[in-house]
Amino acid sequence: MWFFGIFLMLKLSDELMNALQAQVKLELEAFYTYHALATWLESLNWHHAAKFFEEQSQEEFAHAKEFEKFLIDMGRNVEFFSLDAPPSEYPDVKTALQAVLDHEIKVSKAIEKLYEIAVRNGDHYAIPLIQRFLEEQIEEVATATEIVERYEHFNGNDLYWDHRMKKKDLGQ
Repeated sequence: MWFFGIFLMLKLSDELMNALQAQVKLELEAFYTYHALATWLESLNWHHAAKFFEEQSQEEFAHAKEFEKFLIDMGRNVEFFSLDAPPSEYPDVKTALQAVLDHEIKVSKAIEKLYEIAVRNGDHYAIPLIQRFLEEQIEEVATATEIVERYEHFNGNDLYWDHRMKKKDLGQ
């Protein structure tokens, strides 16, 4: 019974708990989106870009697991929601890359909202986790932005772009 008592001492507002549940869904959507993109790129024989985005999908899955673990550690259940299927193909690579950037911006705004909720409700135990993700999103948005910008430098030469993705050399 002492174990349950520990959870009563650690504060996690219902508002933040609900927002964290939504964040798990958003991270799983990011996983699903990156995985679908990798699969599409693989079907076009752009193996290096496919590998890059599959690695990104696994990173997003790990993010979802971190939020789940936090909820469990705080004595809360993890709820699961239906995920919308991401596109299975795109009209072109640039559209796909822009969709990735747009999703990373959406995730960044959601994490900013988590921080605001945590501060407003005094959810001090959540702040270190959220701050790590705020820092992570700087890198995520920067990388997605760079990929979009560098792709444009290849003037539609998708195969050359794919080759550069092998080394994550985006044309700097």
